[in-house]
Amino acid sequence: MRPPSLCAAAFLAFLFLQLHSYAQTSFFYDYFNYFNSSRSLEWNLNDSLSFSNSSFSDYSQFEFFNTGPNTFLPVLLPNFSDSQFLSPYLAYLVFFVPNHPLRRGMLHYNFTLAIIVRDPRTTYYNVIWTANRHAISARFISLRLREDGNLVLVGEDMQTAIWSSDTAGKGVARMSLSERPVSLVLRDRFGKIVWRSADYPTDTIGTSQFLLEGKNLTSWTSARDPSPGRYTLAFESCGLALYMMSPQNPQRYWALNYNDSSLSWKRSCRTPSRSEACISDYYSTIEFNAYDGAQTNCSFSAYYSSFSLYLGSTRVRPVATFLQLQYDGNLRVLSYPPVERRQSTPEGCLLPNSCGPYGLCMGESQCSCLNASFFSPLNSTDSSQGCKPNNKLKCNPSLRAQVIIMLKLDGVDYVANDYTPALNLSSEKKCKEDCEHDCFCLLAFWRKDTNACHHMHEVWSLRGGLNRRVFVTYVKVGISPRTEATAIQTEGTSRKTVIILASVLSALGVVFILVLCHLYRRLSMHNVEEEEDDDDDVLLNATEGLPSRFNYRDVHAITKGFVRQLGKGGFGVVYAGQLLDGTPVAVKKLDSFNQGNKEFKAEVAIMGGISHYNLLRLRGFCAQKGYRFLLYDYMENGSLDQWLFSDDAHRKAQLTWRVRCRIALGIAQGIAYLHNGTRERIIHLDIKPQNILLDSNLEAKVADFGLSRLLKNCETHVMTAMRGTPGYMAPDWLMKGVIDEKCDVFSFGMLLMEIISGRRNLDNSIEPKERMYYPEWAFWQAQADNIAVLTDATLESEDDIRDLRQMIRIAFLCVLEDSTMRPSMPTVVNMLKGLVTAQHLELSRLHQGLLFVLRNPSSLTRTQIEEALQDLGRGGINVEHSSSGVGFISSSTLSGR
Repeated sequence: MRPPSLCAAAFLAFLFLQLHSYAQTSFFYDYFNYFNSSRSLEWNLNDSLSFSNSSFSDYSQFEFFNTGPNTFLPVLLPNFSDSQFLSPYLAYLVFFVPNHPLRRGMLHYNFTLAIIVRDPRTTYYNVIWTANRHAISARFISLRLREDGNLVLVGEDMQTAIWSSDTAGKGVARMSLSERPVSLVLRDRFGKIVWRSADYPTDTIGTSQFLLEGKNLTSWTSARDPSPGRYTLAFESCGLALYMMSPQNPQRYWALNYNDSSLSWKRSCRTPSRSEACISDYYSTIEFNAYDGAQTNCSFSAYYSSFSLYLGSTRVRPVATFLQLQYDGNLRVLSYPPVERRQSTPEGCLLPNSCGPYGLCMGESQCSCLNASFFSPLNSTDSSQGCKPNNKLKCNPSLRAQVIIMLKLDGVDYVANDYTPALNLSSEKKCKEDCEHDCFCLLAFWRKDTNACHHMHEVWSLRGGLNRRVFVTYVKVGISPRTEATAIQTEGTSRKTVIILASVLSALGVVFILVLCHLYRRLSMHNVEEEEDDDDDVLLNATEGLPSRFNYRDVHAITKGFVRQLGKGGFGVVYAGQLLDGTPVAVKKLDSFNQGNKEFKAEVAIMGGISHYNLLRLRGFCAQKGYRFLLYDYMENGSLDQWLFSDDAHRKAQLTWRVRCRIALGIAQGIAYLHNGTRERIIHLDIKPQNILLDSNLEAKVADFGLSRLLKNCETHVMTAMRGTPGYMAPDWLMKGVIDEKCDVFSFGMLLMEIISGRRNLDNSIEPKERMYYPEWAFWQAQADNIAVLTDATLESEDDIRDLRQMIRIAFLCVLEDSTMRPSMPTVVNMLKGLVTAQHLELSRLHQGLLFVLRNPSSLTRTQIEEALQDLGRGGINVEHSSSGVGFISSSTLSGR
């Protein structure tokens, strides 16, 4: 075994001094021995590092270092030579936790496997790579270099990988950190690199690291949340470009042209071959070179061009340079050691959303509203959050309801206009009027020196203080029309007096009624808060692990009086709201106390104690004398059915085959976590498109746990009444009233067919009639291997056809009539990932087991089905047997792709 390097020894000495008082416990001996061995520098197959909730308070004492609110728990130390101990930077593989100190259980924190680079002489550090972009919160976390060479990060469900290197069967023998580029590296037994993190950048590229077309950088969501954020650095045919990703259209706000290294954007370029961008080792420049398929040397190119990351000459040449896309959209140059005179990249008012929507950025990021008469700050104490119109714009309003005007602002522009093609409108008047008459246009920009017009359907920060003779902006605002008094001619003074008197009395009566309503409303709210909670609500207060509890007044303020209704379901109405920190939430009100109370308690009890990226997060609840509210993260893209079954061509175009595969996998991972990742198994019992929500990135979140049931580990099934949704309910529940995890598997199979097809499983409007019921039609098409006709999505490659063939077979395995023959959800996850193949499964041999789904209920002949599953097992899946002797696919065995 190779002895630790000098830097590792110094770190161990420091660690020993810090932990000497704890070293009497076996736990500390284990971890001290770990960091005092070569495993802290290099891993071999079957090496791992795990920590659990029971010992986390001890493990957290091993924190490497902290700065501000962040903590880093070490996994791998630098494996560099002793001569590099005094290097201006050192790299570590750590678990990043955006909290300090760590004094509570693991479920209170989020963990991300990351590489950090720090200056050993100061507290200067940067996170340059993350494995799992979506942080995890679990009672158990383990990083393992498996015997098959796959590096995996797992949680409580050991079979379902949270993240993996996908290197199973590729000859991996060991793992360590490398210096140039800074990277986590997996090598074979001859030392050849099999996989490295530098080839999969997240938000940062560094010295000697390459960026290819399609390998974009994506910012963090916030300074403490590494999940994919709003901004992207893309390598395009003309060079580098920064985008702000928005629901309508991506906004390009910065570009670096490869031809002349100018900060400009061109619509098209002539490139002799595929190119690449990298940060050179010696010159600290961005180099554009021809890509020959091998990323080996980032050198100066005379044919292409270079872009210096530093202005003029510097006294200190940086040893390492990194280019990081930060959460606010700023492309920042980081150097070790820190060097002044770094190149200016977009910052301040050159960022597209520096002052929020309807915000005006002046000077050095001084924010204000566009016009105080028409707009108000979203947050009176923080002007950078933006503003809102005083009168919400109405599409195609009548003249009596709202008057539309175009508010003129001189010397104002939007930063993205310099990088966006202008509209074909030749005059300022035409530019303004076309926007005014376009219901969805909110801003019109006119540049007088180039006669360029731009329209925007979304409003972000605008940039002020520009040349008033050149830049003109028109902002669409709505105002209420002034009503002019009209004199009513009457035949006599007495008649006029009576009318006036009646009008005054009527107005007073209306005012009196409004005052009474207001007093009643205030009194009712006061009574709600004063009344004692009933026994069930007191029990909720005493339950541990629940999310935040709000009172009725809080919920009323969060929803601003329940003014905006998002939708209505079987158990209540959903309103839009906003927490005090600005987080948008969806507030579900349970209408029927008798019917909804049981669903409410189930949802709070179940969702309060679990956390998974593919499950909708419960932010809080309110239980106050008959009022029941649940506060969830707001999902701006709504539910899956609004996309799958939409007639909107734009929505359908966004629902590509790759996106559908990602959605299906996300749903499966969420359900698998419910079944296997929690202390007590959870059965959802209502999996359907309406209960799958999509976030801004079209990532799936399983929602609505009102029908869910907890299943203790000693229970194989329970009996319950039927309350699910027809078309998604398993036959074992329908006919016997028996539920277990396989009921969710059946529902997922029916849902998976709708994800594949982009339509409802039963649609009476479909022609010809034989296609009306999709499962039956799809079965015969798939059996004949007419794969491409099964989906309305565009299949762009043979890989897409292969994945579709795999996915339709997974769907039919999930809906087998005999529940014991259906695969478990962890197995479904592995099949969707391609770790287990069903490509060669003969559907004809499953026919007898699918007669229920094929609208011909049967007593189920098992022989052929068992034979087919046994054949499938010989193809790479182990087939276990339940107590009934019926075979089913095991989730414990994975085969290579």
